[in-house]
Amino acid sequence: MRPKKEESAKKKRLIELSARIGEPENIFDTVEPVAEEKIEETSAKKVEEVSETEGEEEVKVAKKPKVKGKKLVNSRSLVGKNKKYNLTEALELVKKASYSKFPGTVEVHIILGDKEQRGTLSLPHGTGKTMKVAAIVPDAKIGEAKEAGADHAGGAELAEQIKSGKLVAGRDFNAVVADPSTMPILAPLAKILGPKGLMPNPKNGTVGPNIAQLVSNLKKGQLSFKAETPNPYLIHLPVGKVNYEVAKLEENINTVIQHFGANKVKKITVSATMAPGIEVTLS
Repeated sequence: MRPKKEESAKKKRLIELSARIGEPENIFDTVEPVAEEKIEETSAKKVEEVSETEGEEEVKVAKKPKVKGKKLVNSRSLVGKNKKYNLTEALELVKKASYSKFPGTVEVHIILGDKEQRGTLSLPHGTGKTMKVAAIVPDAKIGEAKEAGADHAGGAELAEQIKSGKLVAGRDFNAVVADPSTMPILAPLAKILGPKGLMPNPKNGTVGPNIAQLVSNLKKGQLSFKAETPNPYLIHLPVGKVNYEVAKLEENINTVIQHFGANKVKKITVSATMAPGIEVTLS
């Protein structure tokens, strides 16, 4: 028989080795004694497996950098980094840098000194977007609305066509005006028109007794604007298409600046649907 001290020391070493490989300390009560060499071998295997797994994880985490399209890279290369341009130069550059296969929309992004700006304005050359107007009016004003250019005009019947999906916002109309007397008819459409930003509102010039004027304003290019929710100083506005003449785009943008007041405009950037933003000098 082995001396008790020798058995006790060996048992202690086995317990320590068992703990290293995650086995319970009472393995001696449930299984036959395991040779030290086997436990050490198992422990070494586990270490190797962990190392291999860690290596695999590192490979998965490492991602290849995104490759930017050649057209985007070429477009950005035309614009000087941190450079500002006068309005005429900026618009010429936007037209040149635009790489969309369709006439992209030219937008102006303005940071104002005042926050929570909201309202309407009309551009001398419009936005290039065809306005399809639906007018919710009493029967007596249907003729007036159609003469002014409304694409759809009516009362409860028109509201029902919108509610049922026979007339679809964005496809059949992209603006809605209403006479104050028809608000009870219009209220049930709030869930349909509201999310699309088409719900008539006196603040954006789409509710009023003079229906002919409201329709005419929209047809001529009247814009409704509202500052961004996260940044109440920032406003985005479409001011035409890339196939517009530079002079027309410039006149539209100057109209926007005059509307807010040149002294309130802190920063101006122009861009197109598929073109980088170009900062404009304020002087």
